[in-house]
Amino acid sequence: MISRDDIVIVTVTYSERWDYLKKSIKSCILQGIRNFVIFANGIKYNLNEKITQEFSNRGDIIFNILSEKTNKGSAFGYNLAISEAFKSNKSYIMLLDDDGELQEGCINKLIDAYDLLSKEYGIDNLMISALRKEHISDIKEGIIERMRKNAFRRFHIAEIFHRIMRHSIITYPEKIAIPYAVYSGLFFHKSVINRFGLPNKSFCLYGDDLEFTYRMTSNGGVIFLITNAQISDIQMSWWCRKSYGNPFDALILGGIDRLIYYAFRNEVYFEKYCCKKTGIIYNLHKYTFMLILFLNALRHRRLKRFKILLDALKDGNKGILGENINYPLNND
Repeated sequence: MISRDDIVIVTVTYSERWDYLKKSIKSCILQGIRNFVIFANGIKYNLNEKITQEFSNRGDIIFNILSEKTNKGSAFGYNLAISEAFKSNKSYIMLLDDDGELQEGCINKLIDAYDLLSKEYGIDNLMISALRKEHISDIKEGIIERMRKNAFRRFHIAEIFHRIMRHSIITYPEKIAIPYAVYSGLFFHKSVINRFGLPNKSFCLYGDDLEFTYRMTSNGGVIFLITNAQISDIQMSWWCRKSYGNPFDALILGGIDRLIYYAFRNEVYFEKYCCKKTGIIYNLHKYTFMLILFLNALRHRRLKRFKILLDALKDGNKGILGENINYPLNND
């Protein structure tokens, strides 16, 4: 059985997000976690001071705080923080967004699932992930289990017909094998880093979690989504379907320009250069998606946003990563 003292939480925070981070930390402490590596990515307050004020009565809690004066991007932050956790004397790493709040029993359920799965797959070949509550609807609709080969950003002609005929699943399995995962809720033994390496800093913002985890599964590793171990996002993400109803409106109306640019560029890059998606069917889905985006931009009078998405598409197709000076990271 894995000891909670052998687990270290890794998170990256930025801007003015102390209230979120504090709730996230407290949710971990309530479930017996005592070790944290936190990367402060160009934040606007004294994190050490806040930690001391809030947790000074808990001398058993260990915080390892790393920082940069300017925002280097979350990919840089997770790369550095995971590397720091890897060098610690803790065996297990759990990644968590700074607004990720563990739901009741999450750690217990992850440990139980990991103990069983590691006997079959080994510790250097396995990751598991808690389920973010905002993704439950995706599971009920079978979207996660139907990640189609030639889809562009999950857009696939066959999916349209499925959505017309769909019936929500009332029950779903406690574990689902997935080809890649987001950072928040990801749990693994640090020997995984020895075998598959660290996340790619060049992604800057978004997509580095997909590349990092897909690199593992495409080289023989496995990832299981543990559906009864859940995390709630304290702040709803700009891309959440609940906010806009569909992914097209989320891209045209949601977020801010630089976030949209990096998210879209990096996903295009990921699909082309990591997943090796090519061919007529994939390109049909890609350019149909872009046509629908254009029509949505016309409808909402957001052609400037569509131009940003076109720039992101072109750069992703060309294999361009890193910071784009037109969309500076340090712009909070």
